Amino acid sequence: MVFTAISIATSLVVLLLVGLIVSFFAERVKIPTALLLILSGMVLAYIPLGEARLIQFPELFLTTTALLALALVVFDGATKIKLRSLSEHSGGALRLTAIFLFFELILFSIAAHYIVGLSWMQSVFFAALVGGSSSDVITTMLADYRQRIVEVIKFESIFNTPIIVIIPFIIADIASSWQMGTGVDLLPIIRPLTIKIVAGVGAGAVLFVLLYKVLKRRYSKVYTPLSVIVSAILAYVLAENIGGDGVLSVTTLGLLFGNFMKKKKEKVITIESVFSRALYVLVFVLIGLLISIPPSMTYVWQSLILFGLYLVIRFIAVMVSLASRDFSWGEKIFATLQVTKGIATATLILSFAIGIGATQAAGLGNVRLVLDMSLLFILYSLFISTVTLKFSGFLLPNGKSSH
Repeated sequence: MVFTAISIATSLVVLLLVGLIVSFFAERVKIPTALLLILSGMVLAYIPLGEARLIQFPELFLTTTALLALALVVFDGATKIKLRSLSEHSGGALRLTAIFLFFELILFSIAAHYIVGLSWMQSVFFAALVGGSSSDVITTMLADYRQRIVEVIKFESIFNTPIIVIIPFIIADIASSWQMGTGVDLLPIIRPLTIKIVAGVGAGAVLFVLLYKVLKRRYSKVYTPLSVIVSAILAYVLAENIGGDGVLSVTTLGLLFGNFMKKKKEKVITIESVFSRALYVLVFVLIGLLISIPPSMTYVWQSLILFGLYLVIRFIAVMVSLASRDFSWGEKIFATLQVTKGIATATLILSFAIGIGATQAAGLGNVRLVLDMSLLFILYSLFISTVTLKFSGFLLPNGKSSH
């Protein structure tokens, strides 16, 4: 299909209009917007316009929009996290991240291999794609919750996002090495992970220092909020270009900005939040456009069984990692069900489907089924998270929040 500027603009306006209406409805009935936005995107995907679909975008536009949304939504969520709670909850969050990832990569890979019939490398690749929660969604959906277990979940999503973004590329590289018969060297695997973490944190910290000096000098109603938006996007782009992790860089910038510039924060964050919210709405509708109706009921049952086993693995990891903490059964069940995937996961899937990751995934063979099931996992996880939040009063102490 030949895309024109007016066709892209028309599709964009339709998506934003539908997303706005759905968001108002979700707020009215008190349902997290992400799930309804994805469902609306799935409906729009099958509305025809002549011989084509009503809504269509170039692949490059989809990937670029997802990256911009990821940067701004992660930044917006990170500004709401208090560093003083980091020392209290980081230990539990790190244990949960490591133990769940370990169990999930082993047990889920075995389940995917025997239930779906994927190769062993494809199964591990699938496990890596869906292995973590997305901080962009978790910090947004749980913004009004202050219980200890919720803080653990929030920090877990921050810790595991850069790791989960890196691991699928490592697995794809290993598969390519085996296919070419060159063997696997552990050093090239450990080195990029270390560089991504260090460069990601460093880029975010350096940009905060520069932003701090600029905002301390003078405030402008127009250019100060704009400088914050540009800084959030720049943090992601800079880190990725120097070999760091963009999500970790934006998270670092957001954490520092939200905790050390409290006076400026309230003035500038409103405009930035509106912009990031617009991209948030747009991307979740786009995710819905990408999710295709399953070709058979076997496909549906396989994905549902895998997701059920995924939650069982998550429950085991929660019980093991938080055994020394005095959390109730309700809190542990809540933590089990909060494994929401979002923009970070969708961007990763897009990169392997149409971007640079597609080249790296060549050693894995046909991963179309894996990518399609991963998109369904986004839908399932958002549905489970939405239901869990509706019943959070029964699972968490002190009702919804404890300000």
